[in-house]
Amino acid sequence: RRPPTYPFFRFTTLFRSRADEPRLASYSDMLGKTICRPSGYATFQLEENDLKEPNVTLFRPVDPRECFTGLVEGSVDVVALAVGTAEGLMVETSTPDQIVMNADLSQVLTIHALTSKNHPRGQEILAEFNSGLNAIKETGEWFQIVRRHLIEHRAKTQG
Repeated sequence: RRPPTYPFFRFTTLFRSRADEPRLASYSDMLGKTICRPSGYATFQLEENDLKEPNVTLFRPVDPRECFTGLVEGSVDVVALAVGTAEGLMVETSTPDQIVMNADLSQVLTIHALTSKNHPRGQEILAEFNSGLNAIKETGEWFQIVRRHLIEHRAKTQG
């Protein structure tokens, strides 16, 4: 029996749209729309909901700022980004009343450590990883590390 894997990171992806457009109540409301998901960002959560070509048009810029610029200008209908990434970019590229969050469509995604089922020490490695992760979470060190890296990432991606 394999030990459980605990997520070591969680993030929420939100779908944002223009305030002057009808709210998105379901994923099917996005069919036929242009969705911005920056290049290098995973698209599986879109694909799981049939939000893939030719059902939608995907706009994949290198710079995530272009998603919000396109949304405000009207060349993009929906922006699919994690909360932390989107917050600063929205402030840079729009006013608060121009963009709405479609909270009913939010997705909490997790990142897990995995090992091969066939690895002779797989269970031991996962147990050791989980133990270490829990230890640094209890001391608060984990959150300091995450915060430091998020600040550095935002500084690089949000100018």
